[in-house]
Amino acid sequence: MTVAYLGPEGTFTHAAARRLCPEDELAPVESQARAIAGVEDGRYDGAVLPIDNSVNGVVLPTWDALLDSRDAVIVADATIPVTFDVYAADPAVPPQVAVSHPHALAQTSAWISEHGLSTRVSSSTAAACQDLGPGEVAIAAPICGELYPVTRMASGVEDIAGAATQFALIRRDGGAPPTPPTERSISVLAVVPDVNRPGALLEVLQPVADAGLNLVNVLARPIAHSENEFLFILFVQALDEAGRHGRLLADIRAAGALLVPLGRLGGQVKHLAEVPREIPRRFGHGDR
Repeated sequence: MTVAYLGPEGTFTHAAARRLCPEDELAPVESQARAIAGVEDGRYDGAVLPIDNSVNGVVLPTWDALLDSRDAVIVADATIPVTFDVYAADPAVPPQVAVSHPHALAQTSAWISEHGLSTRVSSSTAAACQDLGPGEVAIAAPICGELYPVTRMASGVEDIAGAATQFALIRRDGGAPPTPPTERSISVLAVVPDVNRPGALLEVLQPVADAGLNLVNVLARPIAHSENEFLFILFVQALDEAGRHGRLLADIRAAGALLVPLGRLGGQVKHLAEVPREIPRRFGHGDR
């Protein structure tokens, strides 16, 4: 089979695709939207795309592309450690600009600041290695040193050790059985309240609370060409919709919402190293 992934070669998504689909032909594509469109029209048998990061949170272009599809769903996932190296096309030129994907720049901000560099955004960490100009360095995955004509200048420059990104294998609904429910699994549900009024989302969420299920995340996305309406993606832990929670989806619809399942994840993305709890400084005084 042929599986698309967010390219080019050498991205963290490429590494995730090799793990999730080791026997399949892998095809790099330029965007999440193109990957999922290719799954829907039959060009690809699946797509591997980033969905969440333990430092910077959800990857919105993937979720938006999934929402815009007709029947694509998540059937499996993998978590890949995120560590960054620094590469130069000409190591003799002093670096002035760091080039990478926005998430990578955010996760290496201390190193960038320490070296007094400005930044330039690229479409991916691997793409940063392909078009370096004079005085530019790429911040990218370790594998890029093997794939591109660049010189490694530094290793492990991430701000927080142990960061990880979660990637999803996406297929057409019915094309493959989803990850089975467990106490750790996360079922992903897209809901649109029937009426745009105060308290509408609370009413939709009440059946989840009544079932004693943990809601680990809620993602709000605006509905185009509407008056302040939002679509909500619910991440519900340990939901067994075919078993003991067989009525939950019907109860959410009865509470006043359109509902579409988007698949299931094996668990929530977690940091791979022990880090101290740190809330934003605005909360530092402990006022309640």
